[in-house]
Amino acid sequence: MEDLKVSDFAVGDRFEVEAGGAVHILTVEQVGELPRAAREAGGFRLQFAGPAQPLLPQSTYSLKGSRRTDDIFIVPIAADAQAVRYEAIFN
Repeated sequence: MEDLKVSDFAVGDRFEVEAGGAVHILTVEQVGELPRAAREAGGFRLQFAGPAQPLLPQSTYSLKGSRRTDDIFIVPIAADAQAVRYEAIFN
């Protein structure tokens, strides 16, 4: 698999994630570069918003977008009545 780059993602991108026998939609809310990353393709951080229920536990999920599908490790970082927010770090 080729290295993912910050330019592969944009705010508003939507991804389907299958978990628990259902498909959940995660939407990119933030994309930020990490200037001192060790990755050859450069480091970056993504923040996704998903449905308030269910909370997806931290794990690697196949995120299916309109252009590609990638296995990405996400971690829940915040939740409120409207959404759960997840983070992925590429460092």
